[in-house]
Amino acid sequence: MSASPPGPPSAGEPPARPPGRHRPTPVARRALAPDLARGLMLLFIALVNVDHFLAQPYGAEAATGAADRAVTLVQAALVDGRAIPLFAFLFGYGTVQLMRRLDPRGDAWAGARRILRRRGMWMVLIGLVHGVLLLPVDIIGTYGLTLLLFAGLLRARGRALLAVGAGVVTAYAVLPLVWVLVSLLQGPAPGPGANRP
Repeated sequence: MSASPPGPPSAGEPPARPPGRHRPTPVARRALAPDLARGLMLLFIALVNVDHFLAQPYGAEAATGAADRAVTLVQAALVDGRAIPLFAFLFGYGTVQLMRRLDPRGDAWAGARRILRRRGMWMVLIGLVHGVLLLPVDIIGTYGLTLLLFAGLLRARGRALLAVGAGVVTAYAVLPLVWVLVSLLQGPAPGPGANRP
């Protein structure tokens, strides 16, 4: 059952944009909750990676007082392992919302996919610059690469999604095992004085 074409805009609602012209959503029409959630997740990701900025030089021991242990406990319970999955969920939500805005009737998929992939390329570039100039722990480039690879799946059916999901899970399970097997077959690395006469 095909969707009926949109009717004329109601009073106070801006007219629909002509095809091919896409502009950012006005601030007054943006949903506030996803933006706030993204901001909180970015803050939590910064807290997860704060150890990289505060690493003790020359092997010096970090302070182990009661306050440090309390902060470590709170970070482990509420931040580590939770911020990145939630941010990934919000990334997927935002991508679907963007696709719906670019292609509300389902008849401009090629243009929407092109815009999504262009956004993915910009994210990869930003992640590369961030990783080279600031910190090699980057998430923006990873999401950009994901968008480049999987933007076509936004319109895929259930079987295709299940097949791709099974392939990704299998790769994550098999590749580490292959790495371990290759390492075992190579044997232990030679010691520092192994090549001396």
